[in-house]
Amino acid sequence: MLRAALEGLPEPVFHHHMSLLLAELAEGLGGAGQIAEGLAVIDKALAHAERTEERWFFSELLRKKGELLLLQGALGAEECFGQAFDWARRLRDRSGRSFHMV
Repeated sequence: MLRAALEGLPEPVFHHHMSLLLAELAEGLGGAGQIAEGLAVIDKALAHAERTEERWFFSELLRKKGELLLLQGALGAEECFGQAFDWARRLRDRSGRSFHMV
């Protein structure tokens, strides 16, 4: 249902929250065993965040991608987790606040 709803929205409506919504969709797909689809959605979310410079959520997107890769048994999960940690550290250093990764 979330996928259908997101596809039906004009992008400007949720422009600033699209990465967050796509991440939730990807996580749901992974939980439903549709890991390849979840990875495709998380890659779309990462591309959207990069394109719109919406990097405040980048570390969480990378963490979720790592989780999906673990579920799939694919290589690259550890690299995603490392990149997520690096992004969170950069955000903290720029803002002076701590971002907790779950």
